[in-house]
Amino acid sequence: VIHRRDEFRGEYALVKQLSCLENVEFVLPYLPRSIEGDNSVEKLIIENAREGNSKSLEVSAVFICVGFVPYSQPFRELVSCDEHGYIRVNSRQETIVPGIYAAGDVTDSPLKQIVTAAADGAKAAFQGYKYIQQQKLL
Repeated sequence: VIHRRDEFRGEYALVKQLSCLENVEFVLPYLPRSIEGDNSVEKLIIENAREGNSKSLEVSAVFICVGFVPYSQPFRELVSCDEHGYIRVNSRQETIVPGIYAAGDVTDSPLKQIVTAAADGAKAAFQGYKYIQQQKLL
């Protein structure tokens, strides 16, 4: 597992479980730079995130997980977003613009779970309905 930081921010219990596996090695803090091989994956070139030096790892496969990139670009001129592009909302899923609500992984909620996204969606729908009623649009 190659990770750009010195430690993981994920669920501690899951990281602990993974670290106990004999066939798993943590390579920290490194960044993948290139995948090399003739007709298949043969090695991975990685770079130390702090020192900048590179090294080669012999591998036969690569699984890429690059984290979360919120799809908020179409709305960034309308609402307030944090430095990572997550839409800022209050506890009622309201943005800074009346009548615009956001829910799920696109928001600045610290927990990215389907159950919280569903709950956020329910709150946003309820608040949106109340807003429409108040505006006498229904």
